[in-house]
Amino acid sequence: MPSSTSFCQVDAPNVMLLTFKQAEDGDGYILRLIETEGKETQVTVTMPHLALVHAFETNLVEENQRLLPCGPHRVEVTVRPFGIATIRVITSLPRRH
Repeated sequence: MPSSTSFCQVDAPNVMLLTFKQAEDGDGYILRLIETEGKETQVTVTMPHLALVHAFETNLVEENQRLLPCGPHRVEVTVRPFGIATIRVITSLPRRH
């Protein structure tokens, strides 16, 4: 095992993770990404310690807008130039109420 590992990794140098938190309605987790160089960017976010079941692009008030491609530990989204992308990830862990 490596001596350290990232909880969440973004594969584009011009996209930063701003927020990782539990969703306001308790249904999954919310990630907010920002693009910093003015280039539309397809980005993959990898979370090796979470088993993702579904991922949705949401608006800023966390309403699901569209289903995103995801795998067991990754989700893909396009971030507009200087834009913010908000993603809801649903894991195989039970929801907290």
